[in-house]
Amino acid sequence: MIGEKIVVEAREWVGTKWQHQASLKGVATDCVGLIRGVYTTVTGRPVESDTDYHRMPVPGREKRLQEELSNYAAMVEIANRQPGDVLLFSFSNGTSNHVGIYAGEDRFIHAWADVHKVVEMPLSPAWLRSLRNVFRIPEAD
Repeated sequence: MIGEKIVVEAREWVGTKWQHQASLKGVATDCVGLIRGVYTTVTGRPVESDTDYHRMPVPGREKRLQEELSNYAAMVEIANRQPGDVLLFSFSNGTSNHVGIYAGEDRFIHAWADVHKVVEMPLSPAWLRSLRNVFRIPEAD
């Protein structure tokens, strides 16, 4: 299953240094770069994405991450999340501004600026309160 492959690949990124607008396993990445790199590796399809983005959402582009994810994945109910799903979080004024990969067993993998690297950690109550959407990458044709 693609979800399992996504989790395996994402775990290979753990420890990669956090750097805004980067996406290179073992070198540097941000949260969007992690999703882009894992998706490309697992599916073999490159992600066409705006790489000139700000760390915080720009007025008028609050739904940018959700729009981009919709190009590659289908939105599913939060309660129905499965390993490999992309988690979309919101921390400021309802604006979606962070993504991670659900690893199963209430854990997720993300590039976290606060700790300067990619980590796997519990999907704690605080993170769950910030979870806005879940996206599932479809199986290959």
